[in-house]
Amino acid sequence: MCGLVGAAGNLLGKGRVDSFHQLLTVDALRGADSTGVAIVRRGVDEDSEVQRQVGAPYELMQSYPYDRMFKGITPKVIIGHNRYATTGKVSKANAHPFSIGSLIGAHNGTLTSQHALKDGNLFPVDSMALYSHIDKLGLEDALTKLGGAWALTWWDINTSRINFLRNKERPLYFTFTKENDAIYWASEAWMLYGVLGRNGVEHGDVKMMTEDIHFSYHVDQQGQLGDYKEVEAKSSYLGFTYQGPRNFGGNLPVTNVVQNNVSKLPPVQPESKGLLGKVVEFRPIAIFRDKDGNPYLNLLVEGHEEIVARLYMNKKDVLETYINKRMLGNLFSFTPYSTTGPQGFYKVAYSTIRLIKEYMDSFGKLMEKKEWEAKYGQCAMCGSNVNPDENIHRFTKNDEVICGECCKDTELVDLLNLK
Repeated sequence: MCGLVGAAGNLLGKGRVDSFHQLLTVDALRGADSTGVAIVRRGVDEDSEVQRQVGAPYELMQSYPYDRMFKGITPKVIIGHNRYATTGKVSKANAHPFSIGSLIGAHNGTLTSQHALKDGNLFPVDSMALYSHIDKLGLEDALTKLGGAWALTWWDINTSRINFLRNKERPLYFTFTKENDAIYWASEAWMLYGVLGRNGVEHGDVKMMTEDIHFSYHVDQQGQLGDYKEVEAKSSYLGFTYQGPRNFGGNLPVTNVVQNNVSKLPPVQPESKGLLGKVVEFRPIAIFRDKDGNPYLNLLVEGHEEIVARLYMNKKDVLETYINKRMLGNLFSFTPYSTTGPQGFYKVAYSTIRLIKEYMDSFGKLMEKKEWEAKYGQCAMCGSNVNPDENIHRFTKNDEVICGECCKDTELVDLLNLK
């Protein structure tokens, strides 16, 4: 459970921006792992900025970058998010909102189809994968690969539109100011009633946004709302359906299935592929139980998607933590489903598995250490070497990296407008 809050339109009136700050504060009840805010400034260039921090809202709101973001200006769009972490570790990089391509967006919910999305396995957080897909291929295409729960709010830089979409799994409420010149939204209705009332901002009824309808408003350079659109936006994703052989003890109970874009498992080939004893790269995509009730990870093997492979872990291992992690391991056995048929499954030896360590670029995509060092190995200011394991560097908006020493120079940091 996460929380979404925000405002768009004419925010110049008394109490209008203060109402956002207070909405963000009470929204911490829905998640306090991290907090983030994005603003779009009024004016010709429609400059945008995102500030995020690990922890409750006060951790962010008491920071200098947050204070500077609002100092001397009134934004025309403010998007806020309070995170209760589900997928991806708790970190500043994984906090919402995300700025990806032409979109700045936040998400409440958990997707079950991250790896059906374009380059989905490159992102540590399902929400990042979703907004990247929408940015590259559009919302209509994303809806064919979208499973799980979502309430979404995003700003499209190219169209100057604020966008909203939810399915039945997550709430999102909204109201307009009395003058109909600004919209406020929140994940719970009482937040809007309480905060806007407290600040004397008169408004209309608080309503739940209709599920599976994509709402959007154009917001012009001076913050005027206009050109309202609504389009049906229901997911057509079918999810993961197992259609393999059923002659090994009947239907197996399935738990915590992570869906992907494969609607039918391909036929399993006999062990004539010469894979036994080979080290392969794989990702656990689901948790099943065998005919004896033992849980195992169902694997998607890189370069050999036509085979079925299992990984049995130790009883002390929490299987859910391995879902969608890139790993290496040795295929040590092949078990046919019957004595008469060629189909069967491989097993990966538990003693041989290891995680592939990955690093995040300035846009949140994952890459291996060699790739990271080739791209960001030197500080853009002083030229010194940057070690990704030390995690004290900062990225610039130009996709460059600044070392920890240069980050200590506060004037330089302000000048570069680092992420």
